[in-house]
Amino acid sequence: MQKKFLSILITTFFGIIIMNGIFQNGVGITACNEPFVVWTVDAMTRIGLTEMPGDNDTVIIKAARGEYESFQIIISAISETNGINITISDFVGESDRISKEHVTFYREMYISITESTPESPLSPGLYPDILLPFVDPLTKKDLHGMYDASPFSVPAGCNQPIWVDVYIPYNISPGEYYATITVKANNNFSATLPVHLTVWDFELPPGPIVRGNFYLSWSDLEKEYDLDWSDPDYEEKYFPLVRRYIDSMLAHRLPPDSPDDAEPIVDEDTGKINYDEVVPGLGTTIGENLEYYIETWNLPTMCAGIYVDWPWENPLHSDREKALRYLRSIYEYFSDHGWENKLYVWTIDEPNNLSAYQAVRKWSELVHEANADLKFLVTEQPTPDNPAWGSLVGYVDIWVPIAAEQQLDREAIEERLANGEEVWSYVALVQPPSPVWAIDYPPLHYRVMPWLNFLNDITGLLYWCVNYWSEVEDPWVDPATWKHWGETYNGEGSLYYPGTEEKIGYDGPVPSMRLKWLREGMEDWGYLLKLQKDGKEDFAKKLVKELITDWETWEQSVDKWYKIREKLAEGIETTKDIISPEIMPKKPLEGYLYINDREIIPLYLSTIIFGSITVEIDAWDNETGINRIEFYVDNVLKATDDKPPYQWIWDEEVFGLHEIKAIAYDNAGNSANSTMNVIIFNV
Repeated sequence: MQKKFLSILITTFFGIIIMNGIFQNGVGITACNEPFVVWTVDAMTRIGLTEMPGDNDTVIIKAARGEYESFQIIISAISETNGINITISDFVGESDRISKEHVTFYREMYISITESTPESPLSPGLYPDILLPFVDPLTKKDLHGMYDASPFSVPAGCNQPIWVDVYIPYNISPGEYYATITVKANNNFSATLPVHLTVWDFELPPGPIVRGNFYLSWSDLEKEYDLDWSDPDYEEKYFPLVRRYIDSMLAHRLPPDSPDDAEPIVDEDTGKINYDEVVPGLGTTIGENLEYYIETWNLPTMCAGIYVDWPWENPLHSDREKALRYLRSIYEYFSDHGWENKLYVWTIDEPNNLSAYQAVRKWSELVHEANADLKFLVTEQPTPDNPAWGSLVGYVDIWVPIAAEQQLDREAIEERLANGEEVWSYVALVQPPSPVWAIDYPPLHYRVMPWLNFLNDITGLLYWCVNYWSEVEDPWVDPATWKHWGETYNGEGSLYYPGTEEKIGYDGPVPSMRLKWLREGMEDWGYLLKLQKDGKEDFAKKLVKELITDWETWEQSVDKWYKIREKLAEGIETTKDIISPEIMPKKPLEGYLYINDREIIPLYLSTIIFGSITVEIDAWDNETGINRIEFYVDNVLKATDDKPPYQWIWDEEVFGLHEIKAIAYDNAGNSANSTMNVIIFNV
């Protein structure tokens, strides 16, 4: 028996050494007869190129109708393996089926970071970020280019993660669905993974969940796709390209700034507008494009196309009447279609001196003269950095402070919210306390932002650019998209990679993993808003607080995030009271001295009690009412009270440090508790 145990121990030990050599050092040692192993992780976990394989071999995902849910499968090569391809079956349920056409595969491509983003908690190295689609997202045809996604090879000792998007159609019945993923190499070796999908009985709307502005840079599109205004075919090439990017943004729940193919033609001499012009390359009118975005994609906001120097050089003075006519015409067009609440004007970004503040006031006056209900947006917090600049209160309808100011200027923001004004947030660079959207920051920095916004009653989100490639020669190999002040910001302003015919087989957007993480957060926001609409906001915020402390502190366990998301879904589906009661101790209070049941003085230390004490609790429940209060000492039940005032006289021989606990139950079975440590002398 001892020899057998020793043999097993030695075999296990050398097995670990061999596998560690393969996956940590890339040494081509065959540890078994299988050329590769297949395993799976959730969508929020990044897999290193040579880290050890995991042991999870079953995919379990849950989603609502109209939602995307993602996961990753990883092929870990024991020996070099070529010609790997991946397929999936249909999802089959008890009475319904989800076609495999609703599943999208991407091969994750690593990008090398040599210089860290400021304050990054992670080291330089290889990061999976680029998502190479197996097929053209538009035509569904197989792709061939410099970075061919499939079939693919994996060197010995390396991992190849595959990102998987599963879309849940609206016409699908709720319930359990099952599919099988097959991974097969050209040596005929194959492996399978079971996939278990739960479809919840509610749905998310198409497109963006909330109001906001994510800017798509036309100049960066021109740079990467070699587009020139002087080319007679410029518009024929440009507008279909823009449509592909905008459609991708909308599918990922991002509200664009103002799609170029939906902006009206303006007569610069009169200020009159035209929505009837046919857009080259698309064959549809500007008005039809606008309707497509708003009605098909549920676009919640649209920035009116007017800027400090376009379409006129001096809209505040010599061109004022033209600018007024232009804004009134746009507002009238939107109003005629029932879209007026979607329209806003944004002309000045981050005003940070006296003249910029004065310009904000002048622009606000112009906008509100055009129409008092037309909203004016400014990327600034309510409290100015310099009091000498004066206040913008009364001039701004939509405040968009940087995320850090949401915490630093909270009191003023709450005043604006109470006044009926909108407050959005935005992220840029590294400005704590705030999440940071950089490649070399943890994935939760992207998903947490919508949760923070909901918790703080913020109703929109803005990001300064999704395709800022101007500062790098090739964004596919250089992640340092923003370099200033001697510092590097990896992936700043860039959620997409520029796909071209040469690189991947089509001209259009290639998503990053960061874009997917942000989409996950946006869809979470949809869950939270559904609960709010159903009168369960307190329940939703209570769950959010289990994950989030403030704008720079949140739960790091991905599993906990998925569990809370599941609780949100359960809250949406149920019609029962799921909100816990509120409980508050009335006596004794923390840090006070009590003698013979009388409060004497605050101690600002532990609660100290001489003699007996009346333990009293205040509790309430707005749904089904309080059922009872249970009183415990050191987890031993001492008394129960079902009528207010909820109290129990603690009068027994007791000495030393003890824990008092009260548990409040409502009539639906929900509970909440309050605990306190006290030092008592009652002999």
